Amino acid sequence: MIKAIRNGCLVVAMGGSLVFPAMAADPEAIVDYRQGVMSSLGGNAAASAAIIMDGVDFRDNLEQHARILAEFTRDIPALFPEGSDVGDHDAREAVWSDRETFEERAAETRDAAEAFYAVVREDGGEREIMAAFRDLGQSCRACHDDFRD
Repeated sequence: MIKAIRNGCLVVAMGGSLVFPAMAADPEAIVDYRQGVMSSLGGNAAASAAIIMDGVDFRDNLEQHARILAEFTRDIPALFPEGSDVGDHDAREAVWSDRETFEERAAETRDAAEAFYAVVREDGGEREIMAAFRDLGQSCRACHDDFRD
């Protein structure tokens, strides 16, 4: 574990993740952060698709994209705390009113992202990678269909 004080904030690195103490944040700042994380997920999924489906010559980067997808999907519900249904966003009210289903879909996406990362990390075959990526895309779609405008 690595601890450091940066600009008055305690940062603790554990297993490659940064852990910050829970802080009361401006709900609009939470929305901004959430949108940044979700955009990052979309960008890494698009980059992965370009490699897997379109054959762009960046295969050496696929593991990094898959790792980011796995890491950033680990706790999607935390990006949608109570009170963060403010400002300009695409989250439907069902994120908060049907929390159980939302958390189930988020867990399915997390599991699919982790499976995709495992296949890529273990140098799975082209078909295996394609199948895991397809499963990840389907899990993202299932959540977006019910919880995103």
